[in-house]
Amino acid sequence: MRRKEARKQAVRPCPHLGRCGGCLDFLADHESRCEELRSDLQERLRRVLGASCPEIGWLHPVLPGPPRHFRNRLLYPLRPDREGRLQGGLFARNSHELVPIRRCEIQHGVLTKAALSILRLLRDRGVQAYDEGSGRGFARSLEIRWMPSTGEGLIVLATLGGRWPEGPALAKDLLELPRPRGFHPVGVVRSLHDEPGNRHLGRRQVPLAGRDYLTDRVVFRDRELRFRISAGSFYQSHLRADRLLLDPVMDRIGELDGARTADVFGGVGVFGLRMAAAGAREVHLFERNRTALRDARHNAARNGFAGVFRFHGGGFGPPAVSDLPEGLDLCLCDPPRKGLGEEGIEVLRSKAPRRLVLVSCDPSSLCRDLPPLRARGYDLRALQAADLFPHSGRLELVAFLERGPR
Repeated sequence: MRRKEARKQAVRPCPHLGRCGGCLDFLADHESRCEELRSDLQERLRRVLGASCPEIGWLHPVLPGPPRHFRNRLLYPLRPDREGRLQGGLFARNSHELVPIRRCEIQHGVLTKAALSILRLLRDRGVQAYDEGSGRGFARSLEIRWMPSTGEGLIVLATLGGRWPEGPALAKDLLELPRPRGFHPVGVVRSLHDEPGNRHLGRRQVPLAGRDYLTDRVVFRDRELRFRISAGSFYQSHLRADRLLLDPVMDRIGELDGARTADVFGGVGVFGLRMAAAGAREVHLFERNRTALRDARHNAARNGFAGVFRFHGGGFGPPAVSDLPEGLDLCLCDPPRKGLGEEGIEVLRSKAPRRLVLVSCDPSSLCRDLPPLRARGYDLRALQAADLFPHSGRLELVAFLERGPR
């Protein structure tokens, strides 16, 4: 089904659809929409890779749709309304006009309800929202994370820097607000953000009340794994990311008994811990975000794998070449949108891991990275997609490569 036909089956699940930038579309026939996206990506990659480009398959069958309430993370920019009172929501598509959100079919309902209570308290306490036009105001954004496996929630309020003597008392009151069922906030964190531009969160996180992290609990191959995720650390925001992406990738990789592996751009260790649980005797985890790297160290120790891991801070470029051992059995890379880049590809060329798995949230960077990897001796064995961003017009792609004989 092509795009024009699919749009005829659009449903309107909330009053903001069409104005709010949170969704590109919301189609009744979600499976056909995903198949259309997969087909478009197939054509795009074939133009780059030629006729030898493998057929894109699915890591996991597309869930019946349209998917609803699958995000466990809320992130609202804060702006003053016409009366100067703080409001939060999502930007309208291709603009900085704020659309206040009272109902959302993408993020889980507990997040929307919690946000309404938090925003009401912030207004009642006279907290001023930041105005990017005038540079006046104080509060820039609100983030809420929630882990259903533990019920824990974490509230992050991004503000300008400077003293805020009212902050701790306000944070304590935020923790005592009436809460949706199943949502148990464990901490309030202030994210200090004085930089110009449209970034929602700052680079420094300061706890105001309770903890500055939450925990998640997953089961992988009959073993429970526990993760600490601090404010400032990346973690997949799809509630079923383990089922749609993480576990299927590991299933395709197979057993790793005695293998030497690397988890590059490894974050808090979501893939690295699975590698260790699958039998890897050595996992080299690379992560430049110091908060995430600290979480990864904690998670390795908490799950009994401290002796398996080797941790590497800093970037994955020439300065880190000596840190990646030669001839690893497996190297998994999950880079940001810009991809591996020339430096990352050069590291892989020089260290020559036997198998390479490249996880990509941006087909443009994947189209840039795959040709030089193939030119450096890697055979593209499979391409798989995951419906990790429903209603956004995007798919997650995973490339599985093996090094051919030199």
